[in-house]
Amino acid sequence: MSKHVIVISCDAMVYEDTEILKKIPPLSHIWEKTARVDRVKSVYPTITYPCHSTMMTGVYPDKHGILYNDYFMPGERKIPWIHFRESIKAPTIFDAVKAVDPTLKTAAVFWPVTGNDKNIDYLVDEYWPQTPEETTEE
Repeated sequence: MSKHVIVISCDAMVYEDTEILKKIPPLSHIWEKTARVDRVKSVYPTITYPCHSTMMTGVYPDKHGILYNDYFMPGERKIPWIHFRESIKAPTIFDAVKAVDPTLKTAAVFWPVTGNDKNIDYLVDEYWPQTPEETTEE
Protein backbone atom coordinates (compact mmCIF):
# COMPACT_ATOMS: atom_id res chain seq x y z
CA MET A 1 0.00 0.00 0.00
CA SER A 2 1.33 3.40 -0.98
CA LYS A 3 1.50 6.05 1.74
CA HIS A 4 1.70 9.79 1.29
CA VAL A 5 2.00 12.79 3.53
CA ILE A 6 0.70 16.06 2.15
CA VAL A 7 1.03 19.26 4.14
CA ILE A 8 -1.04 22.21 3.00
CA SER A 9 -0.42 25.55 4.63
CA CYS A 10 -2.72 28.42 3.80
CA ASP A 11 -0.99 31.58 4.88
CA ALA A 12 -3.07 33.85 7.14
CA MET A 13 -5.99 31.42 7.39
CA VAL A 14 -7.96 31.32 10.61
CA TYR A 15 -9.97 28.41 12.03
CA GLU A 16 -13.29 29.96 11.01
CA ASP A 17 -12.19 29.76 7.36
CA THR A 18 -12.21 25.95 7.56
CA GLU A 19 -16.02 25.93 7.80
CA ILE A 20 -16.09 27.34 4.28
CA LEU A 21 -13.27 25.19 2.94
CA LYS A 22 -14.87 21.90 3.90
CA LYS A 23 -17.83 22.78 1.65
CA ILE A 24 -15.75 23.61 -1.44
CA PRO A 25 -14.93 20.92 -4.01
CA PRO A 26 -12.47 19.24 -4.30
CA LEU A 27 -11.73 19.54 -0.56
CA SER A 28 -15.23 18.55 0.53
CA HIS A 29 -14.91 14.91 -0.53
CA ILE A 30 -11.65 14.35 1.36
CA TRP A 31 -12.24 16.63 4.35
CA GLU A 32 -13.23 13.93 6.85
CA LYS A 33 -10.22 11.76 5.86
CA THR A 34 -7.70 14.46 6.74
CA ALA A 35 -5.89 15.47 9.90
CA ARG A 36 -6.15 19.17 10.58
CA VAL A 37 -4.76 21.58 13.11
CA ASP A 38 -7.56 23.52 14.73
CA ARG A 39 -5.49 25.71 17.03
CA VAL A 40 -1.91 26.88 16.64
CA LYS A 41 0.45 28.74 18.90
CA SER A 42 2.76 30.55 16.53
CA VAL A 43 6.41 31.45 16.79
CA TYR A 44 7.70 34.99 17.06
CA PRO A 45 7.78 36.81 14.78
CA THR A 46 4.43 35.65 13.47
CA ILE A 47 5.18 36.21 9.80
CA THR A 48 5.31 33.80 6.89
CA TYR A 49 8.95 32.82 6.44
CA PRO A 50 9.88 32.27 10.11
CA CYS A 51 6.64 30.32 10.68
CA HIS A 52 7.04 28.11 7.60
CA SER A 53 10.71 27.49 8.40
CA THR A 54 9.69 26.38 11.89
CA MET A 55 7.09 24.03 10.39
CA MET A 56 9.80 22.54 8.13
CA THR A 57 12.42 22.16 10.85
CA GLY A 58 10.58 21.77 14.15
CA VAL A 59 12.82 24.39 15.78
CA TYR A 60 12.37 28.03 16.68
CA PRO A 61 13.66 30.91 14.54
CA ASP A 62 16.70 31.42 16.79
CA LYS A 63 17.82 27.91 15.76
CA HIS A 64 16.86 27.81 12.06
CA GLY A 65 17.94 31.39 11.43
CA ILE A 66 14.97 32.72 9.46
CA LEU A 67 13.93 35.76 11.46
CA TYR A 68 11.98 37.66 8.83
CA ASN A 69 10.79 37.33 5.22
CA ASP A 70 13.78 39.26 3.94
CA TYR A 71 17.39 39.83 4.94
CA PHE A 72 18.42 42.27 7.68
CA MET A 73 20.08 45.10 5.77
CA PRO A 74 19.68 48.40 7.67
CA GLY A 75 19.71 51.46 5.45
CA GLU A 76 18.98 49.55 2.24
CA ARG A 77 15.85 50.48 0.32
CA LYS A 78 15.44 47.30 -1.71
CA ILE A 79 16.06 44.28 0.46
CA PRO A 80 16.00 40.82 -1.14
CA TRP A 81 13.68 38.17 0.22
CA ILE A 82 15.04 34.93 1.65
CA HIS A 83 14.21 32.40 -1.06
CA PHE A 84 16.88 29.70 -0.85
CA ARG A 85 17.18 26.62 1.36
CA GLU A 86 20.82 27.38 2.19
CA SER A 87 19.55 30.14 4.50
CA ILE A 88 17.96 27.62 6.89
CA LYS A 89 20.50 26.52 9.51
CA ALA A 90 18.67 23.39 10.68
CA PRO A 91 17.63 20.10 9.07
CA THR A 92 14.20 20.14 7.44
CA ILE A 93 11.52 17.49 7.03
CA PHE A 94 12.82 17.01 3.48
CA ASP A 95 16.28 16.25 4.85
CA ALA A 96 14.76 13.77 7.30
CA VAL A 97 12.87 11.94 4.54
CA LYS A 98 16.03 11.51 2.45
CA ALA A 99 18.03 10.41 5.52
CA VAL A 100 15.53 7.61 6.15
CA ASP A 101 15.26 6.50 2.52
CA PRO A 102 16.89 8.38 -0.37
CA THR A 103 14.49 6.73 -2.82
CA LEU A 104 11.42 8.35 -1.25
CA LYS A 105 10.07 11.25 -3.28
CA THR A 106 9.46 14.74 -1.95
CA ALA A 107 7.69 17.75 -3.41
CA ALA A 108 6.95 21.36 -2.50
CA VAL A 109 4.91 24.01 -4.26
CA PHE A 110 5.33 27.67 -3.28
CA TRP A 111 6.66 26.78 0.16
CA PRO A 112 8.90 29.59 1.45
CA VAL A 113 12.68 29.22 1.72
CA THR A 114 12.91 26.04 -0.39
CA GLY A 115 14.75 27.39 -3.44
CA ASN A 116 17.45 25.01 -4.73
CA ASP A 117 16.69 22.45 -2.02
CA LYS A 118 18.57 19.31 -3.10
CA ASN A 119 16.24 17.11 -1.04
CA ILE A 120 13.06 18.19 -2.80
CA ASP A 121 12.58 16.09 -5.94
CA TYR A 122 9.68 18.08 -7.38
CA LEU A 123 10.03 21.74 -6.53
CA VAL A 124 8.13 24.80 -7.60
CA ASP A 125 9.79 27.19 -5.21
CA GLU A 126 8.48 30.53 -4.07
CA TYR A 127 10.73 32.91 -5.96
CA TRP A 128 10.51 36.08 -7.97
CA PRO A 129 13.22 38.26 -9.51
CA GLN A 130 14.87 40.54 -6.98
CA THR A 131 16.47 42.99 -9.38
CA PRO A 132 15.75 44.21 -12.93
CA GLU A 133 18.89 42.34 -14.02
CA GLU A 134 17.28 39.02 -13.08
CA THR A 135 14.33 39.66 -15.38
CA THR A 136 14.86 38.87 -19.03
CA GLU A 137 12.78 40.04 -21.94
CA GLU A 138 12.36 37.93 -25.03
